[in-house]
Amino acid sequence: MENQNRIALLIDAENISYKYIDTIFDELKEIGSVTIRKVYGDLSKEGTKPWVNPIQKYAVTPVQQYQNTKGKNSSDMALVIDAMDILYNNPVEVFCIASSDSDFTRLASRIRQEGKMVIGMGESKSSQPFVNAFDKFQYLDLLDEENAEAGSEKEITPINEIKNEVMAFLESNDGYVENLSLVKNNIQKKFPDFDSRNYGCSKFSKFIAQLSDEIEVIINNNINLVRFKNSKTRKNVEKFVIDTILSSKKKSLNIGEVNRKVKERYPDFTPKDYGYKQVKLFFTNINGVKLVDTNNLVVETHKK
Repeated sequence: MENQNRIALLIDAENISYKYIDTIFDELKEIGSVTIRKVYGDLSKEGTKPWVNPIQKYAVTPVQQYQNTKGKNSSDMALVIDAMDILYNNPVEVFCIASSDSDFTRLASRIRQEGKMVIGMGESKSSQPFVNAFDKFQYLDLLDEENAEAGSEKEITPINEIKNEVMAFLESNDGYVENLSLVKNNIQKKFPDFDSRNYGCSKFSKFIAQLSDEIEVIINNNINLVRFKNSKTRKNVEKFVIDTILSSKKKSLNIGEVNRKVKERYPDFTPKDYGYKQVKLFFTNINGVKLVDTNNLVVETHKK
């Protein structure tokens, strides 16, 4: 199913090069449909005249703003006013502000307060407080190095900071996370400018797999998880078995069902790794787990 998000794209032509227009639309098509598309600036000026052809190519509405008062940026004001009008009068789920101008920091924060997703697109010279105001921020000069402006500063989040965040996230989840996207979402909440492509990886799964020798990614049919390589310790498997049994409605589960759930969590699990020929022997040797009715497992509880 196609993504149904409706996007309002607002471009600061006096701050963003026309050369990035293809990259902007290529990135947004992965998120939804750009239903509102506007570009702001004094298009009569030499520096912004090249925006004319991209405007026609992508049917972007130009908002011409002449610089009538010295020291006042009427284009910025027009963008902010339109953004607030769209916020309250148009059915869009996502806003994209294409600019590196930190003057829009408060605008991004205000739109997020209304529950809308706000994406920023600018160059890596953007200030960190500005970047952090967005749900997601993409560096156009890193995604499109061929058209990057000369002298742009390519400062991205140090990979060690991302590694520490991933390790802490795994530790807080008993050493494994069942869905790769949950790890990605956690990173982007902490670092809105995160994009695996900035680190030479076209896919997030490849980025995580190369992040640390202590982490592994398991992708098998409908199973995708991230975990510490030592997470398949007996202690963790035993805890998972007990939790699985206790979470069932009858507080008991068939051995085959328990084994299936264990294999979902630990795809390479085998009782032979722990010295047992049969999975039944492994389960029944877990402290507190008892076999009843031939094939069902229960967890014994001891009252004080």
